[in-house]
Order: sequence, then structure tokens, then C-alpha cells
Amino acid sequence: MSKPLRTPSPIRSLSARLLLLTMAFVLLGEILIYVPSISRFRKVYLEERIASGHLATLSLEASAEGQVDGDLESELLSHAGVISVTLHAPRHPDARPPAAGRARSICAPQHPGR
Repeated sequence: MSKPLRTPSPIRSLSARLLLLTMAFVLLGEILIYVPSISRFRKVYLEERIASGHLATLSLEASAEGQVDGDLESELLSHAGVISVTLHAPRHPDARPPAAGRARSICAPQHPGR
């Protein structure tokens, strides 16, 4: 007498293997799309912060004495979303290190409650 046919276990069946392969490729596709999206978001965020800081330093360059009044300074820093911004004069690669007086800063006043 012949043996009855056994059904394959659900894990070893063709449909289960196809399901696992499909899930693996979908997850791989999601990773390949999501990771560059996250890095682009972070890059844009950092570029916006740099642009805001640059706008704050433009007022230092525009002022004759290299200082701005307190109200304008507070407004610029709050708009940029930073505590302080320091502007260093550009230098050539073969130049000496910049002197201490060449850097100009705008800083928020230190509050003891923070």
C-alpha cells in the first residue's frame, strides 16, 4: 500500500518563501528610500541654520564700528535661533592665524535663570 502524501510545513512551502522574499525586498526598498530622505532633511536644516547665522553677521559687516545695539542684537539672535554668532575674517591658506581682535561676535546676554 502506498503512503499518504504529506503536506509541506507552512514554513517550507513555496508561498511562505515568496512572502518572506517579498517582505525582505519591500523593507530593503524602504531603507534605500528613507535613509537618503533623512540625510537630505538634516542637510537642509543645517543649511538653513547657517543662512540664519550669516544674516545675523551681515549686520556686523554693515555697521561702521563692528557693533550693533542691544535691541537689534537680541532681535537678530532670536530670529536666527542661536545664542551667539561669531564672524571670523576670511584668510588665505598661507596666512598666519587670525589675531584675537579680528573676530567679531554678537552674543545674547547671560541670564542666571537659564
